[in-house]
Amino acid sequence: MALIDAGLSPLSFSIDGVDISTRSLEKAKKALFGSNSFRGSELSFKERHFKKSGTEYKLDDVVCKSVNFIHGNLLDHCFCRS
Repeated sequence: MALIDAGLSPLSFSIDGVDISTRSLEKAKKALFGSNSFRGSELSFKERHFKKSGTEYKLDDVVCKSVNFIHGNLLDHCFCRS
């Protein structure tokens, strides 16, 4: 979100999200967040990047398409992203 807000095209970068938990990765891929996920006084990004979906907030597809989800353990010496 910060890169997009800074004016970068979502096609010019990608973010790798790595987790050892397949359950956590599946939840992250859904890109749904509860109201408690948003804290602090500066929440203007919420209006720019999220749409209300029932009781949750859905992250915009433009942001979601910039993220690659990878199952792995960053602390494992055999983990490498090729």
